[in-house]
Amino acid sequence: MSDAFEALDISDYPLILDNKEVHVWRASLAQSDDIVAQYEYVISEHEKEKASQFKFIKHRNQYIITRGVLRHILAGYLDAKPAALEFQYGEHGKPFLNDHQNSINIKFNLSHSGELVLFAMSIDCELGIDVEFIPTERSVNDIAERFFTPNEVNQINELPEEKQREAFFDCWTLKEAYLKGAGSGLSSGLSRFSVDFTSNNSPCFLNMEDCTDEPTQWSLRRLNPGQGYIASLAVAQHDWRLECRQWDHAHCL
Repeated sequence: MSDAFEALDISDYPLILDNKEVHVWRASLAQSDDIVAQYEYVISEHEKEKASQFKFIKHRNQYIITRGVLRHILAGYLDAKPAALEFQYGEHGKPFLNDHQNSINIKFNLSHSGELVLFAMSIDCELGIDVEFIPTERSVNDIAERFFTPNEVNQINELPEEKQREAFFDCWTLKEAYLKGAGSGLSSGLSRFSVDFTSNNSPCFLNMEDCTDEPTQWSLRRLNPGQGYIASLAVAQHDWRLECRQWDHAHCL
């Protein structure tokens, strides 16, 4: 399994995703107006309307880029036209494709922060992803006390002070990736389950209190999206391979 985000030459199309693979795509959200216009051409009227509701042009453009890249990547796997894809949404906002367009039962999830967006793709397997930009000035200890379990707070507090901020975001992305993968969202509560994230082993669940979930079927994986960012992936199986890919915006031109 590789954490390195490698560029994929456009000649590699159509995209192939095997049953035991998870593909994570990284794309930059800092793009020119010309690139934004190309993505706006393929998004739906509903997505355009939502984009128009953003107060700041930067956030509007980031939303258009995110939706446009998602459409291009999915279309590459499905041998479809990006503009023709139709999305539906779960109770907590998790998007999925209409069944009649999803011939390979592709599952996907996305997350953006700062100027990066990550997309996770799999076949027949639920998954969630979360990326966070790490602010240098923000205090995290009070947030951990509010949202994390006592065991997780202890894991953070036992670390040297200079490592606590990174540990906080490590824990946060692991937990949020799982909640997004399970389709329950943050509203269901970060403190209803605990993860072990500071040991030398791979991150794992410690307990799930008052939950009907089956966390043993899920595996957690850290990602390395770039300097200043932390990301995690949750996959509803254990026997899978990871490929990390860099999206080239030239694909949309």
